Amino acid sequence: MEKKDIKILAIDDEESFREAYSEMFEDYDIRVVKNKQEAINQITVSKDFNFIFLNINLHPKIYYDGVQVLQTIKDKGLSARVFVITGSDTFGSSLTPGHLFQKFGVNDLFLKNPKGFDYIKFIDIIENYRKSLGVITQDSTYRKAVFGINLSGNSFTGTGCLCQYNDSMYIVTCAHVLSDINDSIYEGSEVDIFPFIQECENVYKSNVIYYKPPATQRNRWKAKQDIALLSLPHELKKLLQPLSFNSELQNLEKIQNCCFFGFGTNNDIGREILNIDIDSLYRKGFYKINLPTNQDSIQDGDSGSPLFHINNGLLGIIQARHGQKAGYIIPFHDIIKIIEEL
Repeated sequence: MEKKDIKILAIDDEESFREAYSEMFEDYDIRVVKNKQEAINQITVSKDFNFIFLNINLHPKIYYDGVQVLQTIKDKGLSARVFVITGSDTFGSSLTPGHLFQKFGVNDLFLKNPKGFDYIKFIDIIENYRKSLGVITQDSTYRKAVFGINLSGNSFTGTGCLCQYNDSMYIVTCAHVLSDINDSIYEGSEVDIFPFIQECENVYKSNVIYYKPPATQRNRWKAKQDIALLSLPHELKKLLQPLSFNSELQNLEKIQNCCFFGFGTNNDIGREILNIDIDSLYRKGFYKINLPTNQDSIQDGDSGSPLFHINNGLLGIIQARHGQKAGYIIPFHDIIKIIEEL
C-alpha cells in the first residue's frame, strides 16, 4: 500500500495547526478543514478515512462542536482511528477521557503543545498501520497460518494459528476452544481443522499435543492455562508458512497497529480486524487490547486467532472479549513456555 492510499482528515480552527498538518502529512492523502460543518461534509461524502485528527475545541471554550463531529463519525459508521486534540488538560464533568472512550471509543487524547506536536510519533503510527495493512492485503503468508477449528453449522468453535519455535511447528489455540467441542477431548484426541488457503482440502485431522485445562471455572484460569497445542498434518507442511515470534520482545504494553484474523460467529470464511492496540498487562497474565471504533467486536469463534504485528510477528492469541471494543490476549511468552516444557 502506497502512502497516498492512506486518507487523513484534520479538523482544527487554528490556521497554524492546519498548515502544520498539511505540511507534515503531505505524503498522504490529507484533507484539512476548519470547522464543524466542513468536517461533517467531508465525513458524509467520504467514509473511508483511515485517520482523523480532531481539535475538540472547534469553538472557543465550547466542546460541543467537536463532540458533534465525534457523534457524526460514530453515526456514519467510520472505522477511522480518531485522535482527539485539546489545548486544555482540564475537562468538565461532561467531557472526560473516560467519557470519550465509553461513548465514542476514542483512546487517543493529546494536548496541544505550544511548540508544536510530536508529529514524528503520529507518522510512526500511520506508517506502522500502512505496513501492517499491506502485509494482510498483499501477502498471503499471514492468512496461510490460520485455521478454523471444528466447524459446527456456519460457525467454527474457534481459530488456531501455525507457529514455529526452534525447528518445531505447532498449531496453537485456546484450551477452552477444545473444551467447547466436547468434554471428552484429551491429549491424543483428533480435532478437525480447516486451513484458510484454497490450495488445501476442506478438512484435516490434527492430534492434540498439549491440553491441560484446569478443573476450576474458566473465569479463574490464568493465561498460561488456556493454551492448547495441536499437530500440523504432514501433508500441510510444504503448503503453509508459520508465524514467527520475536523472542527479544519482553513487554507487549502499548504496541500499536496490530491485527488479527479470525472466524467469529456465523463466519466460515474469516475476517480481519486492523488497527488494534495493546493496552496493558492485565491480571492472571492476560494483556488487554483495544479495538478501533466501528469495527467488529471479538466474537466466540475468534478465540485462538493470532494477534500479529508487522515488525514483531506473532504477539499472542485472542482469548476473550471484554465489552464491545476491548478484549484479552494470551501473550506469546506463555506459548513459548508451554512448548519448552513438552
